[in-house]
Amino acid sequence: MSACTRYPDDEAVLRYVTSDLVEPELSAFEDHLFTCDACLARVERYQAAQEALTEWVLPTVPTAVPSTDTGGAASGSPRPAAWWVLGAVAASLLLAVVGWSAWRPAGVPAAVQVTQQPTPTPEATPAVGANSTALRVAVLAMVTPPPYLPITTRAGGDAGAFAQGMRAYVEADWAAASRALGTVATPEARFYQGVADLMRGDAPGAITSLDAARASGAQPYARESLFYLAKAALQRGDVVAARASLTAARNANAGPQGEAERLLEALDELGK
Repeated sequence: MSACTRYPDDEAVLRYVTSDLVEPELSAFEDHLFTCDACLARVERYQAAQEALTEWVLPTVPTAVPSTDTGGAASGSPRPAAWWVLGAVAASLLLAVVGWSAWRPAGVPAAVQVTQQPTPTPEATPAVGANSTALRVAVLAMVTPPPYLPITTRAGGDAGAFAQGMRAYVEADWAAASRALGTVATPEARFYQGVADLMRGDAPGAITSLDAARASGAQPYARESLFYLAKAALQRGDVVAARASLTAARNANAGPQGEAERLLEALDELGK
C-alpha cells in the first residue's frame, strides 16, 4: 500500500477520528477516503485505538509541570484488555518496535552502570479527553511487552512462583503474572511484574516494581526498567517524569533499539 501524498502525516486523520475536522475540510477528507486505501487504513487503526481508550482515563494534554495530586489510579479494577489491545494497535501506528531479541534471564553481562534516577513524581491529574493530542499521548504510552525466554531451571519455592508467573506472562494473563511474581523477591521478578502491571493499566504498581528493579543494579533489569518507567509516567500523564526516564533510557541504550530517542522526539513535537 503506497503512502498518501495529499495527507502525508496523521494530523487530518486524527482530527477526523476525534470529530475535530469541520466543513468544508470534513467533506473533502471523507471524499478522499473513498479513493485512498492508505488513509482509510489509518482511520480504521485510530478508531480501533479510540474504542479501546474509552475504557481508560486519559490526559488531555502533555503536562509541562507535574501535578501535586496524590490520587491513585482510576477507581475500580483495572481492565486488562484495553492496554493489551492498544499495544497491538501501537505497533502499526507511532511506535514500531525494532531490535528486541528474546531476553535471557541468566548470563547477561552488566554492560551499563545505571545511575540511580529519582522515583517518578506523584500522579498527574488526568481527564477524559477525545482530542487528537490526548490520542497521541495515549499512543505514546502504549506498551509492547519484552519477550521472555527461560534458559535456566530454578529450584525451591520461589522458583515455582516465578515459573507460574512467567507462564501467565507468556500467555498475556497480566493480572495472574503480577500476583505470582509479586511473591518472588528478585530483580527479575520485579521487572516482569512491572511490565505486567503496565499491560493491565496499573501505572502506580508498575512504577513501584520497576523502580525496585532499577534500584537493584542487577542487569539487564536495572537498565531496561528505565524505559518502562517512562511508559508508566506517560500512562499517568506525567510528561516531565517520562522525559527524564526516556533521557536516562536513551543514554543507557535501554528499551527497543532507538525507541527512547523516537519517543523523546515525539514529545518534542507534541510540545510545539
